[in-house]
Amino acid sequence: MASVREHEQAGTLTRGLPDVPSSIPVLFVHGAKSPLPVRTTTMTAVLIPHARVEILPDAGHMLWHEDAAGTHDAIARFVAASASLPA
Repeated sequence: MASVREHEQAGTLTRGLPDVPSSIPVLFVHGAKSPLPVRTTTMTAVLIPHARVEILPDAGHMLWHEDAAGTHDAIARFVAASASLPA
């Protein structure tokens, strides 16, 4: 957690994430039952103008384990949509 705190204080994410090229598709997947609030994901995603967020209502913090099918489907939809974007 110390390194997370250091990055927060230094503004690493706030400065760097807006510069992620739009040619790199970005997806955040968050389990609604996670102990981390959904806002942690949505607030981070806002820093990348072209990022998308998928919330899995039946998953917690280990969403790939708790809702494997939902995680797969969210990623598959994102990959399919991203494949049609111009390079």
